[in-house]
Amino acid sequence: NSGPRPSRYGGAYTTSSRWGMTLAYTYGKARGTGGDLFSLDYVNVDAYPKHRTQFDERHRIVVSGIVGLPWDMNFSTLLTLGTGRGFTIINGDFFGPGLSQVLLYTGSQSGTFPYQSWDLQLQKDFLFGPARFGLRASVFNVTNHMNVDPGSIDGFIPKNGTNANFGTGNAL
Repeated sequence: NSGPRPSRYGGAYTTSSRWGMTLAYTYGKARGTGGDLFSLDYVNVDAYPKHRTQFDERHRIVVSGIVGLPWDMNFSTLLTLGTGRGFTIINGDFFGPGLSQVLLYTGSQSGTFPYQSWDLQLQKDFLFGPARFGLRASVFNVTNHMNVDPGSIDGFIPKNGTNANFGTGNAL
């Protein structure tokens, strides 16, 4: 089943309440074919096997909130939780001597939400004649969660052995 999917958005904003929040959930499922320089193993494009794509993240939740404070200041927060993108697995113990199976982006990062970011902001607006400008202090990734780049995750399975670093990444 392919083609455009319907989407809906609903929201409300009032200046009298001095607070607001949003909650967004995104489900994504992207499939692709090929993905390498020489995808010449099949008779035509329809015969290529489909696999998860590089930037496919199944579930993402984003929550934001803002509250007005005394002295015309605003405090806001943004929390993003994601199930993470897949990493490539290379199975060196699949076909035979010198041959490997490459499973593009099929590896899954561990944990319920491997991607986590919680940001905080405090802002004060100033009027300068007819213009308004703001001064903002921000703290990003308050929990200092390590969000690993899936391209840096070790997905190699050696022939007749184990890889102690399998599934671990080294780049943010």
